[in-house]
Amino acid sequence: MLCAETGVTQDTRADHAQYIANWLQLWRAAHNCSNREVSVM
Repeated sequence: MLCAETGVTQDTRADHAQYIANWLQLWRAAHNCSNREVSVM
């Protein structure tokens, strides 16, 4: 209902998967700490 009222379509875009994959890559890199990095914190 909100999409219809605001004009937002539910069409998927070709770059959605690429966008999510990029965020996952950044998140994994930020959470991939070695034991040495954890012990320093």
